[in-house]
Parts: sequence; C-alpha cells; structure tokens
Amino acid sequence: MFKRFLILTIIVIIVALLCNYSIHHSYKYLNWIYEYPKGQKAQYLTQNQKYILLTTKNLNNDTSFIHFINKQNGQQLSTFKVEKVFNPPQIVNDWLIVASKENESSDSGSIYVFDLKTLNLVWKDKFISYKWAFKAYNNMLFYVDASGILRNVLVENKNIVWKVVSDSGFSNSTTPDIFNKNLYICNKNQILIMDVDTSKIIHNFKTDYDINSCSFNSEYAAVMLDNGYIYLIDFLNSLIKWKYQHVLLFSKSNIDILEDKFLGLLSTINLSQIKNTPNLKVLNRVNQIIHIIDMKSGMTIWQKDLEYPLDNTSLNTSIYQNKIVIQITKGCLTAFRIDNGFKLWQFYSKEGITPKIKYTINKNKIFLTMNGKNDGFLYVIDLRTGLLINKIKTPRFTPNSLSPLIDSEEIFLTCNNNSIAAFNINKIIKAAKKNKELNNEQK
Repeated sequence: MFKRFLILTIIVIIVALLCNYSIHHSYKYLNWIYEYPKGQKAQYLTQNQKYILLTTKNLNNDTSFIHFINKQNGQQLSTFKVEKVFNPPQIVNDWLIVASKENESSDSGSIYVFDLKTLNLVWKDKFISYKWAFKAYNNMLFYVDASGILRNVLVENKNIVWKVVSDSGFSNSTTPDIFNKNLYICNKNQILIMDVDTSKIIHNFKTDYDINSCSFNSEYAAVMLDNGYIYLIDFLNSLIKWKYQHVLLFSKSNIDILEDKFLGLLSTINLSQIKNTPNLKVLNRVNQIIHIIDMKSGMTIWQKDLEYPLDNTSLNTSIYQNKIVIQITKGCLTAFRIDNGFKLWQFYSKEGITPKIKYTINKNKIFLTMNGKNDGFLYVIDLRTGLLINKIKTPRFTPNSLSPLIDSEEIFLTCNNNSIAAFNINKIIKAAKKNKELNNEQK
C-alpha cells in the first residue's frame, strides 16, 4: 500500500515539475501585460513608434475608450472616453484620428483628433458616418460634415483647405482613396475624381444605379451596383470596360482590386432568400463565397465557399507573394495561388479547434491565434509551406480577440481577463528558425 502511494506521489511530483517547466519555458518570450477595466471589450489595436493604442467598447452603453500604452513597459499613459468607435483609428504623422457614432443605428457621429506628442485631444467635429468615416492624406483630412458637405481640413487645427457642396449631398457610401494626389470618391450613383489641393473635378462618371461597394486603383474603379451588376470603369477613356452579373441572393458584397490584376469579390449569403429560391444548390453551412475575377476580361477565374465569414471584409489583408490566405472551414487556414485557385497548403490545429482564426502575415511567417475555450497558443506558420515552426503558450485568448499586432521588436496579443500581452518577436523568430532546422534534419 505504502509502495503504491509512494509511486503515485512521485508521478504527481514529476507531472507538476513538467507542467511548471512547460509554463515557464513558454512564457520566457513575455515582456509585459497590460490590463484594462472589466466591462470593456477590445475593438481595435494600432501603434506608432512609442505607443500601443487600444480601443475598447463599453459593454453597457454606446461608448468607447482610447488607451494610450507605453510600448516599452506596458504602462498606461492616458485614457479618453469617446462615443462608440466603429472604424479602426488611423495614425497620420503625429496625429491619431478616431471616428465614432452617437449610437449603433445613428448615421451621425464625431471625429476626434489627438496629438500623439502630448496625448491631448486637439479638436472634435460632427460628421455623417454611413459606411466610411474619413480619409487621411499627409496633413489633410477628408470627411463629410453634419450638413452633408465634403470637407478637406488640416489635421492639426481643422482649418479648411476646401469644401464641396453637392445638390443631393454626399452620402459617404464607400471608402474613398487617393492616387497621384487625386481623391477618388463614390457618392450615391457617381464616381468623382478630385484634385486633393484644389477640389477641381477631374472626372465625374455616373451610373444608372446607386453604388454599394467600390474599389479603386489609379486607372480603374470596380463598382458593385444596386441592380447586382459589377462594372469595371476605365477612367482614362471614360467607358465601362466590362460588366459582371452578380447573383442577387447576397445580403452584402464587397469588392477589392487585388495586385492590379484581379478583382476579389466577397459575398455574404442571404439565407432567407436562398430558402425561397428553387433548384439553388448551396451548402447550408456556407456563409460567404469568394470569387476571384480576371481584371482584363471580367471572367471568374475561381471561387470558394467559406463556412465561416471573414471578419475583415477587405481581401487585400490576406494577399502576400501571389498567395491568398483565408479561413475556409472551422479551425483551418488555407493558402491558394491567387491566379488559379490552386491549393498550396492547409494548416489545421488539433488542439482546441475553434470557429475563428486571427492572423497577421509578417515577412514569410504567419502569426495566428485560435479563439476558443481549449486553445491558448500563438502559432508561427511558414508562409511558403504552411508548416508549423513554433507554438507558444500564451495567456488564454478571448473568443473575440484581435489579430496579432507586430512591430520590429514585439508582437502584441489581446487576451482574456481584459489584457494585452507583449512578446519578444525576435526570440520567437529565433526559436522558430531552430525548430525549422531541426525539422529539416529529421526529414
């Protein structure tokens, strides 16, 4: 009896020592942890050279908080309470620009501009939010004010560079862009190209239907119209290069020009409409469909069904070195050749398979987390092969954690218990290289 007890005791001690070693070994990359108040949920994470800028939302009302955090030690420097933030804040030079709404259903909100040298609020203005908030360029800020006037103001003091009044008002229907010092903007059923310095209209192209989604490059605009058609508009020749008829069974569609060669179409399925449509074969589990369209011909090159919808509706964030990296099914990340849809690799974790994968591509590596009850790891994946080259135990992630944020020194992760953890990325990459060399030796 005593012998059995002694054996069990020894086993428990060994297991405890191994667990303790495992925890300390995996946490050797940790630099600091920042905790924010309970009752808040992380919304956005951004950075400049000195600060981590965390946006959290209040779970009890329509307000948000901007947390200014010291990158070196994770200390809170300042916090501001604002209306509910609905778009990722942007940093322009030494200014932080934040857009908020009065409430979830409102189209009116406020723009806040913070000085990142002093961490003070410099100015605030009312504006119409709709789908996009503002566009920042150099020291200028473009937005539609509460009267429906398109304004170009100086970021540091709100002085007006110019303002444009439209007879029907500006609707802020899609996010504008800037190429070669020209502002590209969709307004209801028209596409305007304006000189950023003078507001002079260079092109004014009108369509027969209102524009739901739009993407630009310096030569073309790809627009999704209310009637379900996609037009590729050639600005230089003022003509429609081709039309693509899209199925009107989608509650929402977004388009992106990818690498100036392809058009990415991400469509969210309207399940109620599908149920009433006979002979339509769509798997019940499919939530979104991705189409890759040839920019020259307007023909679909390939398409894939997505079981779990992408959080970020812009496909540009998933493109790297002729690859598109997306989540197709539960707990599974897949890389395809963007030009032909050929599957290059598939990464599938067996530890705590979860619906949502959050990832960031940095150089030739993918840093990802899986948001589930049984997973608390940071995975480092070789972008070229899809092989796991490092796996690090971290503070356990919340189901709604954000994608990893990376700079030259650290990787920042949102974790549960209302916290952000900063890890030494150089140590992680060094360990990943050793693991890769070891894997190569074992082959």
